[in-house]
Amino acid sequence: AVAPPGPGAPLPTWPARGKIAICSGTPTVAYVRFAFQGGDQNGGGHAGLFRTHAAPHDAQAATGSAIQWDTIAAAGHADFQGEFVGGYALALGVNPANAADIATAMSNVQVSRNATAAAPTFKRVMAQELFPVLDDAQHADNHATVFGPPPVGSPAGTPPTLWVAHDGGIVFSDDWPSGAGYPNSVTFLPLPDGAVSWRKSYGITGSQMYSLSQSPLLPTAFGCGFQDNGVLMTAGGSTWRYLISGDGGFLEYDPDDPYKLLATWQREVDEVVFPGRLEGAFPPPGTSAGSGLWPRFLAQGFL
Repeated sequence: AVAPPGPGAPLPTWPARGKIAICSGTPTVAYVRFAFQGGDQNGGGHAGLFRTHAAPHDAQAATGSAIQWDTIAAAGHADFQGEFVGGYALALGVNPANAADIATAMSNVQVSRNATAAAPTFKRVMAQELFPVLDDAQHADNHATVFGPPPVGSPAGTPPTLWVAHDGGIVFSDDWPSGAGYPNSVTFLPLPDGAVSWRKSYGITGSQMYSLSQSPLLPTAFGCGFQDNGVLMTAGGSTWRYLISGDGGFLEYDPDDPYKLLATWQREVDEVVFPGRLEGAFPPPGTSAGSGLWPRFLAQGFL
């Protein structure tokens, strides 16, 4: 991917994609965010987030006057470091009742509650590296952010619910304004106290299955590969275990051991041995949130 320049520096290339959001309650306020071109079809990182207090309206359109856009998060902004896949996944939404509330997303979700200020601040409320080990409601490919009504019966003044649609389904958060944000770029254990939480309870879990394989030795053991939702297996019952993440493909069981198998994702073939080992209890502080997920890469002619 194209490396982002420093804040305020000229862009080395044209942005690959942009999203615009207009506040329906205050239609003169609008935002636009751009993503860099990338090394593949997924596109690159954050290229800039801009705001105007003078979005087009009938009177202005008649005069043909120019619109002033203010940079509120330039390329290289510290709160957007490590963002990627902007050519594939890019979202921008604004609270219809409060133009200062925005939610924008690529591989993560960032929010601001003072986006109309001269120097807005941002908080990372969804951390893609938590998927799928710690929280399968948080995903790396986010396509839409929408502010909706708060829960029924909420007192007056309750902030709206934030909904996000990504490659794992549709999720929502009620504590996005008050919860602690996740550190930029990488999350380490333990998670921040009171971190923003996400739910699929009234959302949608959606996946495209590529394969279904069964152990020839233990008939109750079978597994499936899912587009951008990894490979999962069960030994029976309603408990499913993640084997690998990414674009889950196909799996093949060892004929003599139902807990030894090969599994594929978009980059390689992996050997999985006793998936229960991937769920190590009580990891020490400072452990990466994604540690313990990936099995051993199969190097004998498969990489």
